Amino acid sequence: MFKSIQYKLYIYTVLLVVAVSGTTFALFVEQYIYVVTGVILMLICLSALSKCYQRYNRNILFLLNALDNGDYSFHFAETKLSTREKEMNMMMNRIKEILANARKEVIENEHFLSLILECVSTGIIIVDDRGIVQKVNQSALDMFGLPVFSHINQLQAVNETYPALFHALKAGDSIQIALPTEREELSISLQVSQIQLKRGMMRILTLNNIGNELEMKEMESWIRLIRVMTHEIMNSIAPITSLSETMQFLYQTEDDVQALKQNTLETFETINTTASGLLSFVDSYRKFTAIPKPEKRNFNLNALVDKVIKLHEPLLREKGIELSNLLPETISINNCPSID
Repeated sequence: MFKSIQYKLYIYTVLLVVAVSGTTFALFVEQYIYVVTGVILMLICLSALSKCYQRYNRNILFLLNALDNGDYSFHFAETKLSTREKEMNMMMNRIKEILANARKEVIENEHFLSLILECVSTGIIIVDDRGIVQKVNQSALDMFGLPVFSHINQLQAVNETYPALFHALKAGDSIQIALPTEREELSISLQVSQIQLKRGMMRILTLNNIGNELEMKEMESWIRLIRVMTHEIMNSIAPITSLSETMQFLYQTEDDVQALKQNTLETFETINTTASGLLSFVDSYRKFTAIPKPEKRNFNLNALVDKVIKLHEPLLREKGIELSNLLPETISINNCPSID
């Protein structure tokens, strides 16, 4: 019981009070030998009280230093102590358990987020203001074709302009870049965001391969076009099929030659009109999808040169260049008229 700090504090406090009272009384009756003894006893009591106080502080400092170093293996004794010491040690053990559980949850969440980063197809790069890569997932490494990515300057192996480009990116920027691979060139959409952490400002770069989306959009466009063409062709062929069946029936059943002749002429006129409409539709589509051939003709080259000089006159004036057209007025060339 007397090993308890609490009881030691009581004892040393009582002894200190007794020593002060005795010393005062000895000084009053001029018994100086007892004054010296009382002073020594007071110093011993003060030293013992200081040690007890430092023991409390030592435990608290040990707790803080251990937590700061990430050491959670310690445990303060909770038996053979005074009630006050026991409560104090239980409280410090409880603090340790709360912080240890919080640290464990943080580690679990970090592992969980790391697993998510590795599972998504979007490339994610976290980089600081110095260009040092703090975190990168496997998708981003595959896009750049790099086994290890620790600094933005490594992108020089992919494209010489990329290090400067990535260093200049700011929060909110959204650009499109091309990344060559062994099989194809990837179209990548790059977006930038940032977050302020204790260790500094971090930029988060997300890279999405939009090549598949572009291919899907192109496929959808072709499907719509085929549907339109199928609809127009069927609208043109259906009347022809119907008229053919009607004429076949008339030739088998009609006895009046004049009426049969008239029906035949009307049928051919209808077929001709429908076929002309179909040919017009196909020809319009051919002109729309094909590059037209240039229609060349002779035109005056002197007039073309005058136009070019007139077009660049502000730039020539700014550079202090004087340009004159010395071509003959009758010279001409054979080319597409759109260049005139």
